[in-house]
This record gives sequence, structure tokens and C-alpha cells, in this order.
Amino acid sequence: MVGTIDGSGFECSNVNFNGTLPEASEQVTLHPTFSGCTAFGFVGANVTTTGCNFVFHAGEEVAKSEEGEYRGTADVACESSSKISLNAGGGLCVATIGSQTGINGITYQNSIEAEPTPFNIRFVSSPVAATKNVDGFACPFFGVGATTAYLNGQMLTKGTVGAEKVGVGVGRSTMLCKLNESPCVLANQYAASTLIEGKSTNATVKVNGESNNGAWSMTVGCANAVFKSVTLHRWGNPGLSSVIQNFIFGTCTVGTNACTVGAVNWWNGRIYGGGANGVYRFGASRLRVTCNSWPLVCDFSGPVRAPITSGASGSMSMGPAVLSREAGAPGETTTCDSHTTAEFQGNFNLLQPSPIWVVQ
Repeated sequence: MVGTIDGSGFECSNVNFNGTLPEASEQVTLHPTFSGCTAFGFVGANVTTTGCNFVFHAGEEVAKSEEGEYRGTADVACESSSKISLNAGGGLCVATIGSQTGINGITYQNSIEAEPTPFNIRFVSSPVAATKNVDGFACPFFGVGATTAYLNGQMLTKGTVGAEKVGVGVGRSTMLCKLNESPCVLANQYAASTLIEGKSTNATVKVNGESNNGAWSMTVGCANAVFKSVTLHRWGNPGLSSVIQNFIFGTCTVGTNACTVGAVNWWNGRIYGGGANGVYRFGASRLRVTCNSWPLVCDFSGPVRAPITSGASGSMSMGPAVLSREAGAPGETTTCDSHTTAEFQGNFNLLQPSPIWVVQ
């Protein structure tokens, strides 16, 4: 954690925030401790925080990334006359921070690299009302009185409850549940590495293009398409990450002519909750359609959202998702021009897990 008061800097190498959160909430109260501090040119500065806490408030989502990033605010809440005190130079330089609300410059971002999922709290030039109490010999303050401190730093935040580790997230977490309940109690949650498997008998890819003879289209039907993915965690915030093991389209034809539809780079996706249902958002997805009878070799890419209907027998509906033409890999020959698009859709019956509810 670093900061400035009156343009003079301070830095603490060890910063800890501790507290309890008995249930999901839009705010969390954490008690700060600071050590290893250097301030205003003095080594061995002391920061006293007795009777004072930070209250962090969640806010709106500002970056729709896989991790999820949110803007928030913070308060300093001190008991009675308590204040956070920064004492440098053995009392030659003293500044205090008292109770206040609405500190800006706070962001939160989930980390997906660990299980349980922690999140980062960031101070980004966060302005905090402060008071310069002592401006002694060699202290760089410009006198005493009210001023503004600016805080910068990042903390990785996570928690434990008994023997069960849990991440601390911002907003609402998504999980797979064996019952239709929200929140889903631990005993009813599907664990990490749960296999999600679905099968469809009616997946289709409709290819639309243009030629010298005008617009054209063809519909490729695929029987026995199979989708499998494995969850990475027990829960995720805002979405539950998964790795796609395979996406096989089975036997595909245009009329009586055989075609090949393949899923390329469908490596990852995230499941998002919403009431008793959810939605699957696929990551770097690409479809390759090859029909020798036309002849046709096309690659298509674009976002695919698949609504999930929860229940004793779940289902997943994909599309219709409009995908744009993607250039082939180096050395590959494609026969589609830039005007070619594809509409992909299919209904999948979820075979595993069962029963399934996507809850927050």
C-alpha cells in the first residue's frame, strides 16, 4: 500500500484486512493492520488502526471479462474518538484519518487462477480526508490542518469457514445445485470437476452467402450432436468456469449429401445464474463447415449464448447464434467470402448432472 499526504509519500510493505461475512452482502467490514512502513523520509513509521475499520461497498460492473471487474466505494468507520494514526520520525510527523463515507477509486476484480476463487481490492488514487496534526523538524508537511491523502494498492482477499475454504466475491455467485434453492447449501452443491453432458438430435447450421447469381443459403442438419464440459470450481463469480472437453456434431448432411461440421477452439465457457435457470456463454468458439458437394469450406466465429432450463431433467438451447466468417488458418483454403454468415442452433438434453439447477 502506498500513498501521499501533502505530496510526500508513505509506503507499507505488509497490509492485512480481516473481518467476517456471515452471508452474501453488498458490503463487508474489514479491520486493517499496517507494518513495514516508511513515511515522509522516515524509516520505521507506525500506523495505529485501533477502533477503526474499512467498509467496502460493491458497485456496478465495469468490465465484462471472464474475471468480472466492479467499481465500488469505501468508508472509514471509527469508534467514538478513534482515528487511524500515521506517526513518523518518532512523533515529528503525524497525520490522522477519521470516520468518513464515499471514498472513490475502489475497484474489485475476481481471480480465476485459484480455488477457492479470491478477489482483488484495489485502491486507485483513492482520495481520503486526513488531518496533519504535527509538522515538526524535517517533516515535509506544509503546516498542520485538513488535507487529502491519496491511497494506491492492491490486496488479494479470500476467506475460510471451518474446514471449508470459500472465496470472497463481489456480487452474486453462480453454482450448480441438486435442489431448486437459493442460496444453495453446501451439501446440495455440485463439486468442482462436475461433468456437464448434453445430447441433441436437431443441431443445425444455416450458411448464408452471396454469389454472382444472387443470395444463397443452405442448412446443414446434424444428428446425435454431443456436448461435454467439466466445471473448474464449486462456484464462480460472476460465472462458473468450465473447460469444454468435446463438442461433436455427429452425422451431418445437406439433403442426402454428407457434410462435416466441427467445433474449433471451443476450449472454455462460463455458466451464469439467473433465478432457477441460467445461461452458458462459450469462449473462443469457432465452427468449421465442409461440404464437398457444393464445394464449401468455411470457418465461422462469434459469441454463443446457451440458455439453460433447470430441473430434474435439464436442457440447453443454443442459438440461433449468428456467426461471422473467419479467415482460415495459414495454408488452409476457404471458399467463403466476407459476406458469408452462419446461423447455429440446437437443443440439447442435459444427461449429466441430474437433477440440475443453476442458482445464485
